[in-house]
Amino acid sequence: MIAHFKSIHIDLWDVVENGDYIPYDDQLNEIPSSQWTEQQRLKFLLNSKAWNVMLCAISEEEYTKVHNFRSRTYDNYVHIDKILRCMSKKWRPQVTVLRALKNLESVSLEELVNTFKVHEQELHQDEGLK
Repeated sequence: MIAHFKSIHIDLWDVVENGDYIPYDDQLNEIPSSQWTEQQRLKFLLNSKAWNVMLCAISEEEYTKVHNFRSRTYDNYVHIDKILRCMSKKWRPQVTVLRALKNLESVSLEELVNTFKVHEQELHQDEGLK
C-alpha cells in the first residue's frame, strides 16, 4: 500500500502517517489559503489525494463506516475500551489487570500507552533472560 501511495506522489504516504498538511507561518499560526504559495497549495492538495486513494481502496460498506466514524465524536472511555478490546492474546493479562484495577473512565490515552510501553519493555527483558 505504501508503494502505491508513493507511486502517485513521493510525499503522499507522509500525509497518511502524519495527518493533513496545513501551512503555518513562523509563529505557528495557520496561513489563510489566499496567502499560500504555489508550493503550499500543491502540498495541501496531497490531503485530498490521500483521502481519495484510501476511499477508492475500500468497499461501499467500509466507506460508510469510515465516513460515520469521522463525523462521530467519542469520549475517552470509548477509545480506551476499543483499544483494550483490540489487543492480542499476548496482552490479555495486562488488559485484565487494567480493567480490574483502574477506573477506565479516568485513564488518559497517554497513561494507557505508557502502561503498555512499560509492560512491553518488561516482556523484552524477560525474553532476554531466557
